[in-house]
Amino acid sequence: MKNWFKLFSPIVFCCLIIGFYYGSWPFSEWVNNSGVIAREARGLKGIVFMVFAHGNAEHLWANVPSFLLLMYIALFYFPRIFGKVLVFTWLLTGIFIWLFCRGEVMHVGASGLIYALFAFLFTSGIIAKNARLRTVTLLTGITFAGMFWGVLPIQKGVSWDGHLSGLIAGIVAALVFRNEVANHYPIELKDWQKEQDELAEDEYTFIDYRK
Repeated sequence: MKNWFKLFSPIVFCCLIIGFYYGSWPFSEWVNNSGVIAREARGLKGIVFMVFAHGNAEHLWANVPSFLLLMYIALFYFPRIFGKVLVFTWLLTGIFIWLFCRGEVMHVGASGLIYALFAFLFTSGIIAKNARLRTVTLLTGITFAGMFWGVLPIQKGVSWDGHLSGLIAGIVAALVFRNEVANHYPIELKDWQKEQDELAEDEYTFIDYRK
């Protein structure tokens, strides 16, 4: 049951986002006005609810497919820590936006979390010394290469600083969870490194002092 819930959790999450936008769920109107307003007390609730709030349908449907795909990539590569990574990046992205982004505007949407998941996956593949995990860097780098433009202040009406906050939060998450990632994807020594280890072992003579 637990595995089935985890498998379908990205779909459920995206359905909630869609449902709140179209007013299909209780408190939809309140949620859709609950973005992050930097350094204002009334904007604190957006740290949690910003992901569910979107400015318009175009904004919503620009986010949902990417968010769904990134969640499934994260779930495939990191099934044991997927939930922890999702919650950590979600909250840290919102905190960074509240602390550092432009004030007097409401930051809404799942794009900050999308950038955080992307950065976590991309960075984890780089810092890990495991060939299989490095494929996640290649996969996300090719699939989402255009996202790097989103952290530049070149498009009016786009929360580029929110995207940047998510990107930084994802890198922080990759560093925080690096040991758990390493436990799941052990370091793979190259052939010449294995040979060096074997030669080093042969150089030692062990003496049993109990005799």
